[in-house]
Amino acid sequence: MPETPEIDNAEPYPWALADLAAAIAVFSHANVRSTRGGKALRDSMMALLQPSDLTTQTLNRLGIAAYEADGRLKPLAELIDELERTNPPHADYWRIFGIQAGSTISQLARYGSTTLRNLAAQVPASEDADLLLADTRELVGRPPRYNRLRQSPDEER
Repeated sequence: MPETPEIDNAEPYPWALADLAAAIAVFSHANVRSTRGGKALRDSMMALLQPSDLTTQTLNRLGIAAYEADGRLKPLAELIDELERTNPPHADYWRIFGIQAGSTISQLARYGSTTLRNLAAQVPASEDADLLLADTRELVGRPPRYNRLRQSPDEER
């Protein structure tokens, strides 16, 4: 059986487990099944750790840096910050992460890095998974972009 190649800049979990749990909670509010959300997180992590030429070209075109100065993968919330900042079209999510993972990861950018950080801060404090999920209903709410889309042009001013 062939061995899996070593990835120089990979740790067992390049993204914090609290961030991953928070992402799964956001996915549940976006009606994404946890199995699909978990697979999307794994696939997107691998797409960034072993980027294809298309992934690299798309990230460069958007001006998104997926790595820290020391070569480690950026934390998930920081990556979502970058995606929010650039606000790429949906097809660019597909080019970066793949079709299924890109569609799912776009939900994190839709809810925003602030929501992800707030939820991640709650994970270590919560001793009960059911309680954590109940608490997330208040923290997540509607995605911020949803509220902006529903405003009339006069309300924005």
